[in-house]
Amino acid sequence: MNQYLYDAIYKRKSIRKYKNESVSDEILSSIEEKIKNIKPLFNDCHLQMHIVRDGEKLDTQMKGLLKKITKVKAPHYLVVTSHESDHYLINAGYMVEKLVLEMTALNIGTCWQGGPVKDEVIQKFLGLPKAQKMVILVSFGYTNADHKTEYKRKDLEDLIIGKQDEEWKLILEAARLSPSSINSQPWRFIFNKNKIHVYKKPPKNFIMKKLIGDLNKIDIGIALSHIEIASLKVGKRIKFIHEDLKSIDNMEYMISIIEEK
Repeated sequence: MNQYLYDAIYKRKSIRKYKNESVSDEILSSIEEKIKNIKPLFNDCHLQMHIVRDGEKLDTQMKGLLKKITKVKAPHYLVVTSHESDHYLINAGYMVEKLVLEMTALNIGTCWQGGPVKDEVIQKFLGLPKAQKMVILVSFGYTNADHKTEYKRKDLEDLIIGKQDEEWKLILEAARLSPSSINSQPWRFIFNKNKIHVYKKPPKNFIMKKLIGDLNKIDIGIALSHIEIASLKVGKRIKFIHEDLKSIDNMEYMISIIEEK
């Protein structure tokens, strides 16, 4: 188990102010190598992570309401693109959070952002085929000392339905700390015998629903990444499976977790 990734879950904060200083070429090259070693949750998504070393060039391409809300300007960006498949957004959150934690361990600040860049713009900017659709951006760089602190999280008891042991509480505590779109914290965990079913709870506010759209599916993937890392920490071997389950109390079924004996 990579202890440093588990530690990074508790260290990571969403950084919205960066030093006007580029990350060293050595570290940027190290990040590019780490990208190659991150395995997908779903193999049919063909996700790609692109490091934009000159953040200023990409920043000029960002427009719209999401950009006004985030107000994040960074020396570098990670642009995430993918083929569109059934679970490509969950897969994106799962894979990219692994890289975010790697960068956290390198003392590089990060912030998940919405995608305020149109598909055709990013395809032209990066020279990508039309099949590679814009998914999400992650800003990154050295942290400015006066950055804002992280939003508060819901209590773990508000996220769990059903009986669970202390090991699972520790695992899901790591999921509770996951970042989410506008701090919406959509994940809900339902214990059912030897499985945990993961559901997505939509925002109650109509405006929030419009702003977030499908980004909460990325949030689910981020939480799954934390769950996998924390499971290894306590010695549990788990796997993710997709079952044909219906919505419950307006919560949309996402995926299930089972422990391998």
